[in-house]
Amino acid sequence: MGAEEMEGRMTSVYERVLTTLVNNVEHVESMTVNGLAVVKVFLQPNASVDAATAQVTGASQTILRQMPPGTVPPLVLTYNASSVPILQLGLSSKTLPEQQLGDLGLNFIRTQLVTIPVRPFPIPTAVSSVR
Repeated sequence: MGAEEMEGRMTSVYERVLTTLVNNVEHVESMTVNGLAVVKVFLQPNASVDAATAQVTGASQTILRQMPPGTVPPLVLTYNASSVPILQLGLSSKTLPEQQLGDLGLNFIRTQLVTIPVRPFPIPTAVSSVR
């Protein structure tokens, strides 16, 4: 599914559900690319992170039934100021396709970054200009 279609059919719907079902939401940010959406839920300063995590998980399982067939449940991660990754890596190539860049990032580069004392985000971003 393309980024625009995914934004309209999935990401926007998911954001609305989160702001309706999760308590103490300060704001929601999202980024949608082909086949992937990253949705960040920011909480009010005194909000219970455990309660919000449970509510996000419950809302995610509920909305999953309304998503297109084959949609996988989201990976819910909890971050705070001390656990935010300090490294963001973007891969690009004029000769390699996006799928190959993604494979290289996930299977080779990410495995080498695991030794750094931060938690790498599970899916590297790959951009390719091959057509």
